[in-house]
Amino acid sequence: MADFIPPEAQARVEAAIQAAETHTRAELVAVVAPESDDYRFVVLAFAAVLGLAAPFIWSLGLLQGGAIEAHAASLGVALAILILGRIDGVRRLLAPKSLQHRRAARNARAQFFSQKVRMTRDRAGVLLFVSVFERHVEIIADDAAAAAVPAAVWEEAIAAFVQALRADGPPAGLLAAIAVLDDALAKHLPGDAADQDELPNRLIIL
Repeated sequence: MADFIPPEAQARVEAAIQAAETHTRAELVAVVAPESDDYRFVVLAFAAVLGLAAPFIWSLGLLQGGAIEAHAASLGVALAILILGRIDGVRRLLAPKSLQHRRAARNARAQFFSQKVRMTRDRAGVLLFVSVFERHVEIIADDAAAAAVPAAVWEEAIAAFVQALRADGPPAGLLAAIAVLDDALAKHLPGDAADQDELPNRLIIL
């Protein structure tokens, strides 16, 4: 994850979170996950199916040889897929986009609860979640924040993340999203002197 968020960039993101929380009673939590699943079962499924299918080339008479060649090809195909399946790009290609989306969304919901975003006093927690492997970014707001802030703001923050990510890299994406959330939360959920900092302001990297 050091390549995705270098330590010096992590410090800038954490400073932005802390600054944003001085303007609002909401609690902003940012979580970055390297991946939301290893998709090992997908790789295994492809290895099994294509490995078993390989001997049919000999059965159809497309190649010359006997049972030994057919079984060797079956084993070779299965092993090749298992080895290649350790490469992120290959796993991303094999795993359906819909499955990646579901896994990342499920992880986001899990983090919403495990990071106690759901447990703030004012029910005004906001989770900014990024799953790197799936290239997935999601914002989940607790009841008070969801009621106070227009839904379009969350979409704007995600769009800002994607645009800055493509132009200047992941840290810029996080900072852009936090800037949008800072403005919106300060406007719709302004802070006061009685506010307490209930959740950590650090960037949580799983």
